[in-house]
Amino acid sequence: MSKNRIKPSLWDIDIDHEKVSNYFPKLSSDTNCEVCIIGGGITGVSLAYILAGQGRDVVLLEAEHIGAGATGATSAHLDPLTDLRPSELLERYGEKESKAILDSNFKAMNFIEAISRNHALSAEFKKVPGSFVAFNEDETKLLERELKACEKLGLKANLQNFVSDPMGIKAKLSFNLHARFHPTKYLFCLAKAARQRGARIFQNSMVKEINDEKAILDKVSAKAQIFVMATHMPFGLHPIIQSRVYPYRSYMVIAKVKDEFPDELIWDLQSPYHYMRRVGDGKENLVLIGGADHRTGEKVNTLDAYERLKNFARAKLKVESFELEWSGQFYLSSDGLPYIGKVSPLENIYYATGFEGNGLTFGTIAAQIIGDEILEVSNTYSKLYSPTRLNIASSGKRFIGHNLTTAKDFILDRFGGDQKSPNDLKEGEGEILFHNGEQIACYKDEESKIHALSPVCPHAKCHVRWNNSEKSWDCPCHGGRFTATGELLQGPPTEGLKCRDDIFMEDEWEEQPPI
Repeated sequence: MSKNRIKPSLWDIDIDHEKVSNYFPKLSSDTNCEVCIIGGGITGVSLAYILAGQGRDVVLLEAEHIGAGATGATSAHLDPLTDLRPSELLERYGEKESKAILDSNFKAMNFIEAISRNHALSAEFKKVPGSFVAFNEDETKLLERELKACEKLGLKANLQNFVSDPMGIKAKLSFNLHARFHPTKYLFCLAKAARQRGARIFQNSMVKEINDEKAILDKVSAKAQIFVMATHMPFGLHPIIQSRVYPYRSYMVIAKVKDEFPDELIWDLQSPYHYMRRVGDGKENLVLIGGADHRTGEKVNTLDAYERLKNFARAKLKVESFELEWSGQFYLSSDGLPYIGKVSPLENIYYATGFEGNGLTFGTIAAQIIGDEILEVSNTYSKLYSPTRLNIASSGKRFIGHNLTTAKDFILDRFGGDQKSPNDLKEGEGEILFHNGEQIACYKDEESKIHALSPVCPHAKCHVRWNNSEKSWDCPCHGGRFTATGELLQGPPTEGLKCRDDIFMEDEWEEQPPI
């Protein structure tokens, strides 16, 4: 099970982690290499496979186990069309660049299929249709608009109208471009193939810092000429990148349904949209339903996110039971495309982040681009995804809006806090309380023990917020997440929240000051 997630995903519980641990040990002594990849998700493992295949000396360092991060929390939709609908893609990037974006995604899909056929038959890769669905007349008109955009982009699509459909679908725009698979089985097989090519892969090896020539771990280091931050969000402070990507959470439930679910990937047109897919071979009638996305750390009832998904499922499907629920984190970028490459030609660090809701394909694209750049091979898409690109028309509004939100959170969160005593908390509850002129993040565990923490995220000093469904402390600024007792879960911080049990030497809790 991943320490990254309080609630394990389907892909977490469906793999033998002891077997994975036996394949990939912990780094126990200093080492040297040409390329040091940090992160064992789809970007890092794919890149290790590519570079090792070209004879490069590669070390991959994963803080936990292969697939423990975003890749293991995905819905495992393989979607080459990006989170931007065809009309949005055209409007934002024009016909030429839009076709290049799609072409890069098709090549990523081909890579994943080839790996699945040659190295990962257990990954359950299968080509399936993908469809946008409309539930009313207005949404049907939107699909007609998307069909016209598809024609401009050279995408083959089929628009169907329905008089009567069990799910209440009025129209469906379908493509024969998509696929589904088992992401952690895929990664494990790909990591084994990378090792067979000569890559050295280490798990439970968390990098705390990168200096000019070394990745620093707790007691050992890895010296390298080139470093790749394949950690979803770069750890440490990297303002050029981190000011242009914004953390979001998406929620998923597995439902057992009465009737067979079609073997296709489905997205609706709501905001945030819902997505659905069959799980496994369909014999058990299990369906994955996802959505209810929101910015990480928003002051919302995260338990309600799961309930909204379940209500949606009940409205569209004949649900017999709900078998599993989990959430995952992804990062939006300023302009809808990821940042892949170096921020300066003088640096020796490559970045890959801002994959939006398409981390499986964009993560693979990142590995292909960075691999070519390290190998000094020209890549058609390097400039398109470069972190140095500047597209004010596409990115200005989102960049300003999200960074204003970050600034507001940074300032206003310092003035909140409840006046009650931590003893008033219910078991399993966390809250920011005010004590002697400062805020304290307090959690009462199931045995009624109070855990007091500093609410200050050690990454950029924003204040964390309580997540009631995951029982975690989440930072709204850059997506750092911590357990209820302060241990680091994920994100750019490299350490946990500071323990503040010293407050229990005090007798009084102040009332909340005026804001």
